[in-house]
Amino acid sequence: MGAAAIVVEAKEAGGHLGTDIALRDLFPEIRKVVKKVPLIAAGGIVNGTEMAEMMDKYGADGVQVATRFVMTKECSVSDTFKQAMLNATKDDVTLIHSPVGLPGRALKTPFVRRMIDKEDLKTKECQYKCLKKCDHFYCISDRLIKACDGDFENGLFFTGENVYKIKDILTVKEVFDQFVSEAEAVYKEPNAPYRS
Repeated sequence: MGAAAIVVEAKEAGGHLGTDIALRDLFPEIRKVVKKVPLIAAGGIVNGTEMAEMMDKYGADGVQVATRFVMTKECSVSDTFKQAMLNATKDDVTLIHSPVGLPGRALKTPFVRRMIDKEDLKTKECQYKCLKKCDHFYCISDRLIKACDGDFENGLFFTGENVYKIKDILTVKEVFDQFVSEAEAVYKEPNAPYRS
């Protein structure tokens, strides 16, 4: 239909999700039918070893990475946002209900805990009128802006499922260098973890 590439984003991704299927289960089925355009793997990829696995074992033409780049020095979100992600454990990541009708993956901040506890968070007035389909349970734009600005109590901090694997805030160049060196190590090592 004219697409230059197709991104296969699985359940491990941050933010709004369209599937509950893991990347390593979803990708092979799509790879079987998509041959003419690049197929890009997305969701939960946080290092070069995982990138190499998706490209070498699963046949991805590339990867899409988000959470790892939020935790870079150049990213414009507040330091509070970055530190919340840096300090996150596996249990700090959860699925939430989004007012647009989709599940979303986010950190369990105080706001998210209030949502889980079914507090009344209904927005009094729609400030942005940005969405045609919105239940106004809360204003997602307002909560995402609060997160970017560093309001840990009231913000919605979207993140990928594997944020807990990231242990440092690097420059973008350092992230690229790390991905390349980790991927090259996999290709040089015939006994890579995923090859066993």
